[in-house]
Amino acid sequence: MESVWYLRVDGVAEGPFTLLKLKRDVRLTPDSWVWREGWKEWQQARNVEELKELFEEEEPETIKPQFKRVEDEEIALEMGQDPNPFLFVLLALILFYLVVRVLFFR
Repeated sequence: MESVWYLRVDGVAEGPFTLLKLKRDVRLTPDSWVWREGWKEWQQARNVEELKELFEEEEPETIKPQFKRVEDEEIALEMGQDPNPFLFVLLALILFYLVVRVLFFR
């Protein structure tokens, strides 16, 4: 049979709770006083083996940025990859227009 737990809130014992319901109670803090059948005295939740895991602070996982040294040549290659054919045609037409205008229409 599952243990019956009690939680002291503002000096008043509340319960009975199952361990699962006690763990889910938002009023339960590390400083809360709890009691269960078989104990002689109330104990602070932080000292109760079944509740300690609720109050252990986990260190946040640090994410280290990954940097890659990039040479100028690599940047030029990346920028020049997969050129848009439309831009080449447009640039060729503009260049052709300028050359024809300069050479034949002075």
